[in-house]
Amino acid sequence: MSVSPPRELASSIVWDGGVHIENTLLWFDPKRPRDFAVVTGPRKHLGARQMRVLRSERTARLSSAFAGKKVPGLATPFGRTVNLGNLQIELFPSGYVAGGASVLVTLPTGQRLIHSGPFSWTRNASAEAIETRAADTLILDATYGAPRYRFPDRADVGAALIAWLQEVLASGGIPVLLVGCPGKAQDLELLLSESDLSLRVHRLIRSWNRAYGDAGITIPETPQFRGHPARGEVLLWPAHLRRSTAIRNLRGAQFAACTGAALDAGAEKRLKVNVVFPWSARADFDGLIRYADATRAREIVVVGREADTLAQSLQRQGRTITVLRESRQIPLL
Repeated sequence: MSVSPPRELASSIVWDGGVHIENTLLWFDPKRPRDFAVVTGPRKHLGARQMRVLRSERTARLSSAFAGKKVPGLATPFGRTVNLGNLQIELFPSGYVAGGASVLVTLPTGQRLIHSGPFSWTRNASAEAIETRAADTLILDATYGAPRYRFPDRADVGAALIAWLQEVLASGGIPVLLVGCPGKAQDLELLLSESDLSLRVHRLIRSWNRAYGDAGITIPETPQFRGHPARGEVLLWPAHLRRSTAIRNLRGAQFAACTGAALDAGAEKRLKVNVVFPWSARADFDGLIRYADATRAREIVVVGREADTLAQSLQRQGRTITVLRESRQIPLL
């Protein structure tokens, strides 16, 4: 399928607490209620005031399970076209988390725009496999867009993690794995279920497991932490509850963080852990370049923590690059 030449769509794309295409109602993952929001994953909570929402079917089920009630909005299968005025919108799997979506928008001019959102080429066990589409313009998430973020093979990271857990347990310690989001926690549970290690989880992670079950994703039954782990047990804990007295006072506790930020200098000190493992649910630097190539987009709008660095790398490949910032765009000449 041929792709029409880009027509400077970047000038109509802005950031204001979310990505927006000007002169349309369409917003991607806004932080506050907007006219019409496409939500790319189950962690995006916009509150009761945001009624006009488009999600994937699985994201809608997960979001409702997390919220304890049905969330408002429209749920659509991957690959189906939804019309918003004169825009055509299609959600397709991002590979990031279960139900996670990238978004293809076809404008009345025939131009095709993709909002990548977070995505992953590495198969996350609890998520759908990634898909891509061709587009004229790509809005690219650049969370790990610096060359230092080149993640090792997932199997090697998993093997190193299990070896560390076994070492801590053999010394009489209590290994505590800190994870930052639904999806990664479930992937780690699936990994550890294949080993001979016993696992116990925080009640929040257990609630995530129930939500995944409600959405048709089977996660091994894992007991909840209730004060002190039994000898030989591994704890899986939400990273944002790192300071909880329940684990802070555990004698012999050794902490590990599973995050792409493990490749940052001084990550252990910053995260206040004993060891870090570069396990990320998102694409690394090479994965971002690969995604840009796969879409064949000649105009790329880069947004996120490492946007400036990624933009320089993409620019060298002859594309038109724009770094998206709050309420303004900065073209790279």
